[in-house]
Amino acid sequence: MSEGVTWMHGVGLNCSRLFSVGGNPLGGSPLPATVGGGPLAYLTTIAVHCRVKLFLGILTSLLALVRTGQGQPFRYRADVEPVAQGGFCRIMLSPSVLGHLNEQLSDIRLYDDQQREVPYLLKREKPVQYNTLFREYEVVSKVMTPKVGTSLVLRNAAKNRINNLSLVIKNANVRKKARLSGSNDAQTWFVIEEEYHLGAIDNDAATTEAKLLNFPLSDYEYYRLDINDSLSAPLNILRAGYYDEYAENGKYSEIPGLTFTRRDSTASRQSYFRLLLKDTVRMDKLTVQVRAPTLYRRTARLCQRVMRRGKRGRRSWEYQPVGSLELRSSGENTGYLNGLRAKELYLIIDNEDNPPLAIGGLKAHQLNTYLVVELRPGKPYHLEFADRTADRPGTAAPSYDLRYFQDKIPTRLATVRIGEITATQSARNSSPTLFTNQKVIWLALGLVLAGLGYLSYRMLKEVGKK
Repeated sequence: MSEGVTWMHGVGLNCSRLFSVGGNPLGGSPLPATVGGGPLAYLTTIAVHCRVKLFLGILTSLLALVRTGQGQPFRYRADVEPVAQGGFCRIMLSPSVLGHLNEQLSDIRLYDDQQREVPYLLKREKPVQYNTLFREYEVVSKVMTPKVGTSLVLRNAAKNRINNLSLVIKNANVRKKARLSGSNDAQTWFVIEEEYHLGAIDNDAATTEAKLLNFPLSDYEYYRLDINDSLSAPLNILRAGYYDEYAENGKYSEIPGLTFTRRDSTASRQSYFRLLLKDTVRMDKLTVQVRAPTLYRRTARLCQRVMRRGKRGRRSWEYQPVGSLELRSSGENTGYLNGLRAKELYLIIDNEDNPPLAIGGLKAHQLNTYLVVELRPGKPYHLEFADRTADRPGTAAPSYDLRYFQDKIPTRLATVRIGEITATQSARNSSPTLFTNQKVIWLALGLVLAGLGYLSYRMLKEVGKK
């Protein structure tokens, strides 16, 4: 910025010599007595040139201010606790960290002690996740008779109704025929599927492959698979079972520091709760703990208080719903908010003609969110996060090679915590003044460019006259 100001000062000095005796502010020979349309026209042209130089100096200074305002982009930092053993781990992000991030959770970086960026994968639990699990059947017997066949007996102990089973087999370039039978006592067998054609088992990505055998819906306790080995050696069957899909609830962490006040209204027959948190957080669920009565069933809304401007600039406050829940004596009494970013929240319970509920407490939770990183033992690391300038678009998400190797990272990882959150050096040094406000600077740039355009038009018009 100082360089641009110095240039502006120099321009002012040159232009101040415009009417000095024998001086020429554009350099070169002294000002002649008459040029073209006379001294007045020449002086007018010189004055326009000086104004252009002055505007260019202002433009340079404003650009320097913009560059200064675009330095370190993060407002906060937090140290990562050292790890005793190197390798991949999970850095758990606290509610305060998540509350300061943008909607995409992209304005966060991990640095080492040399201020070098460390790659990471950002993982966030889902409220419900569906997983597929291979469940094995009990192998009662497996008899292989050379040049005859393989007889595999499996037990469906729960007598579940099934219509398929999967065989995990070692790769083999061979074709075989098979037959499936069922029994309730493993003595008397009944045919289920007369003939299967098992094609070549050839998996390019692994040494095994799962073969799915479909059959009519059955509930036998025992199943026998007879494979014809008369033309080749037997297959190497490692496991037999079925794929089961199950739902798994996401893991949450409680958000500390939640306080609330309440007000019961007999006029509206509602109870109002104002929830306050120490800092802005991302709330994924809210649990209401009801102490009394023993039996109850009420509807409730979760709202944010927003200001509306009406006609003549009048301001009014209203409650904007962000979620709902049903309070029941036999329920969980939990409302889900899908990562709502808030520091203040309102809970409104409709009591109808019932007395207000006795509330024992309110608890807010966030879905566990963490960075998967590879750390070295004993080496210091720290996080920097939250885009420093709130009036410009958020920081873009980083692009690391780690995203191509997610299947190579172990699923069970040690959890690492972070320390106290502090302001970064640039955030401490910056003060919100007129000359550091990005909106004001860009507005000034627009005015300067408009002035340059007007002066250029004046110059071209003067040249045309001459």
